[in-house]
Amino acid sequence: MVNMADQGIDRPEEVVECLHHENRYQPQDVTEVKDVLVQYLDVQMAEGFCDFEANLALLELFLINASHAEEDAIHNVLLIALLQMPENQFSLCMYQIHEKFRQCDKIKQLINLSALLEGCKFEKFWEDAANCQALQQQAGWEAKIRAHIVGVVHATFATIDTPLLTAILNCKTGSSEFSAALKVNNWTEKGDKVVVQANKCDDAQISKEKSSNGITLDQLSQVLAAASR
Repeated sequence: MVNMADQGIDRPEEVVECLHHENRYQPQDVTEVKDVLVQYLDVQMAEGFCDFEANLALLELFLINASHAEEDAIHNVLLIALLQMPENQFSLCMYQIHEKFRQCDKIKQLINLSALLEGCKFEKFWEDAANCQALQQQAGWEAKIRAHIVGVVHATFATIDTPLLTAILNCKTGSSEFSAALKVNNWTEKGDKVVVQANKCDDAQISKEKSSNGITLDQLSQVLAAASR
């Protein structure tokens, strides 16, 4: 979850009051609480931050008071949660969503995108994300997704083929995005490969090295390469 204090974001007092309201899910108070949390959700969408506690409270309110549930608000909570990967916010949110809303087309689209990210099917993710208008409208969404993918690459590879890396990051060799990924993560190009973890890149030993679960790095590379297709 995004640490709001670290981002210098102060939760509005009216939101604090709603989250501590003992009767926030009761019929006599639910409309007022819903309006405050939905407005706060709109602010998060516009400013690009996430207050997971508040958003989860909104979903719980909708689940308990189904007549007050709003499809657009549910969609927006999931959209914000998707961009918090690798945090498990999306999965936790899904537990608070009624089945009928899961069948809405735009929510099904986000569920599919989440599944692709969790399954490391990154190339397919980028392909499908291009058709998600709501995601395209979120400022900085590509950088957030790339940051997640970079984490997966760093945990999986010592070296990675450059074509595979550019494909799963959805950028071209020599592009500003690719150059930034190399610079920020201290990765270096070596022929047709990118060195991710220099201390593990002795060519004579790399195929023999083991991960913590006993799988060779070569095997991990093959798994991720297959999943990205």
